[in-house]
Amino acid sequence: MLPKRTIFKEGDLAFKEGELAFYNRLKLEDNPYSSLDAHNLSLWERGWRAASEKRRTFEKQSTKEPSDINPYMIGYFITGFVSFITCWIYAIVHYGFFLGVGLGWIPSLFIAIIAGAVWPLLVIVLIVMIVFGLYVFER
Repeated sequence: MLPKRTIFKEGDLAFKEGELAFYNRLKLEDNPYSSLDAHNLSLWERGWRAASEKRRTFEKQSTKEPSDINPYMIGYFITGFVSFITCWIYAIVHYGFFLGVGLGWIPSLFIAIIAGAVWPLLVIVLIVMIVFGLYVFER
């Protein structure tokens, strides 16, 4: 069975031509349709403007402003990295070089993912421990 062919109407073709013209860096003034063919002139311009809007939307999504940085994710990666390295070193020291390096990264990765996910709770616990420690040693 043969695949269905897409049949373009004349208007669809002018719209597609306008999109392609934008992607080929043609200006809006380079519209090949004359004012006598107002329908295709309008469709070509709409296609060009639609492609321009798609590009603008994509550029807005792909460029991040410094205010768009998520502080939770920064803490997630820092805590995850530190806990991964710490746990892997522990595995190397506790199980020896061969098993620690070869297999120690697996549980270290799981611990790092969990620690990264709950890092705000870990920070609160660390602050409470420091304050409690200062209170105890002050006496």
